Amino acid sequence: LIEAGKEFGLKHAGVFAMDGLRLEKGYKWWGAELDTHTSPLEAGLGELVDLNKGDFSGKTAIMKKQREGIYKMLGTFTLNPQDGQMFPWGKENIYRNGELVGY
Repeated sequence: LIEAGKEFGLKHAGVFAMDGLRLEKGYKWWGAELDTHTSPLEAGLGELVDLNKGDFSGKTAIMKKQREGIYKMLGTFTLNPQDGQMFPWGKENIYRNGELVGY
C-alpha cells in the first residue's frame, strides 16, 4: 500500500495524528465530543436537524432547548504551549480569568 501510494505522497499516520486532523476539519466523534448529554445544538450541529420533517426521537427536547437557550457550546481551541510539553487528551478543565468555565 505504501509503495503504491508513493506517487501520491502517501505517508504513515498514527491514530493521534488522525484524531488531530479530524478536529481541524471539525469532525466530531461519539464518545469524545458527542454524547447523550450534548444536544445537536450544543455540538454545533443544529443546521443538520430538520425540525420540519415530522416526529423523531429527541425533537421535543431540541425544541425546548431552542426556546430556553443553550447554556453550553462545544468549542475548539488552538493551543500554543511555550515549553512544548502540552499534550491534551480531552475533557481538560478550561479556566477564564481564574474561573472554571468548562472542560
